[in-house]
Amino acid sequence: MEIRHLRYFVAVAEQGSFTRAALALHVSQPTLSQQIRDLERELGVTLLSRGPGGVRPSRAGEVYYERIRLVLAAVDDAARAARRAADGPARLSVGIGVPLPRDVHLPVLSAFAAAHPEVRVAWRELTITDFDTPLTSGEVDVALIRMPLDPERLVWEPLLAEPRGLAVPPGHRLHGRDGATLADVIEEPLPHVAPAVPDGMRRWWQMYAQRNGEAPEFVGEPVSSPYEIFTSVVLHHVVCPGPFAFRTTPLPAGVRILPLTGLPGALVVAARRREDHRELPAAFCALAAELARGLTAH
Repeated sequence: MEIRHLRYFVAVAEQGSFTRAALALHVSQPTLSQQIRDLERELGVTLLSRGPGGVRPSRAGEVYYERIRLVLAAVDDAARAARRAADGPARLSVGIGVPLPRDVHLPVLSAFAAAHPEVRVAWRELTITDFDTPLTSGEVDVALIRMPLDPERLVWEPLLAEPRGLAVPPGHRLHGRDGATLADVIEEPLPHVAPAVPDGMRRWWQMYAQRNGEAPEFVGEPVSSPYEIFTSVVLHHVVCPGPFAFRTTPLPAGVRILPLTGLPGALVVAARRREDHRELPAAFCALAAELARGLTAH
């Protein structure tokens, strides 16, 4: 039995088809079928049931699949660890979805560097078009970022909660308020945010759930950066929901960021990939959560 036998079995079990699995593995279907037969013969059990509806794991195959999937993940993780060791000192790449409340990324990065002086820490800003893509793709190891995130691909530790914010241009009826509510803005038109911004994030900030899944009225040309959004707010005299922490950043003249209440607030988390079982990403997220608890206690 070799590692390739295990990978071939997992591919067929997940694809539900020898043909699709062979294409994905870049091997011929007869070769793949023979490898699976060899594996079944060595184990002395039938792993796959073949029928008109496709190929499904047998009861023995289901049990085998669940365990072999973990074995292969461990093998891949060991290979990555070996390559990292050959590359030199341990490194951790951190994505930061700034601005964050209380500039929480600064004490987190400082505390981690102090606790792990042997680790080279790099960081990069996550834009609204990046969002969680650098994390899910492996470009960064961990991210300090706002929800919502994909629970199937990522796990996280909650750090800080903040109200949602509302960008309001000068002269707007809400401009002089101390805050705004959902009822104040649910019928308001919003800047047209470009499709380059991930759909899940756009729908959450644009309050699709509060509109029963319906889109708001959009104005202007599509925009895809905070500066473009704020410019659209001013030029089209519309409001725009977003992170409340933007109130601490440079804004176009007269634009205010009000707290937006009456709907769930925004949650900042320390996130990592679900399949990433390395110690450093988990340690970073745990340390970030511990430090955030200290911040909220004061």
